[in-house]
Amino acid sequence: MVNEQILMGSGLAVLSCWGLLNFGWVREQSRHGQRFIAWFGEETGPRVLRLLMLCGFLFGTLLAANIIQPLRWESHGDTRAPAVD
Repeated sequence: MVNEQILMGSGLAVLSCWGLLNFGWVREQSRHGQRFIAWFGEETGPRVLRLLMLCGFLFGTLLAANIIQPLRWESHGDTRAPAVD
C-alpha cells in the first residue's frame, strides 16, 4: 500500500508540473490564474503564479521523497480532563 505522504507529495508535484507546462491555459482560462493577474498586474502576476507552481512542485517532490516530514501528533489514550470528585 502506498504511503499517504508519498501519494500527497506526488499528486502535488504532478499538478504543479502540469500547471507549469500548461501555463498559458492556467493564466488565461482558470479562475485562479485570472485572479493572480488581477491582484498582481500583467507583469508581476505571471511571475508570482509561476513561483507558486514551482514551490508546489518542489515541496511535493521533497514530501514524496521523504525529505520533508509532515507533522504528526501522538495520541496518548484518553485526552479528557480527569474527573473532579
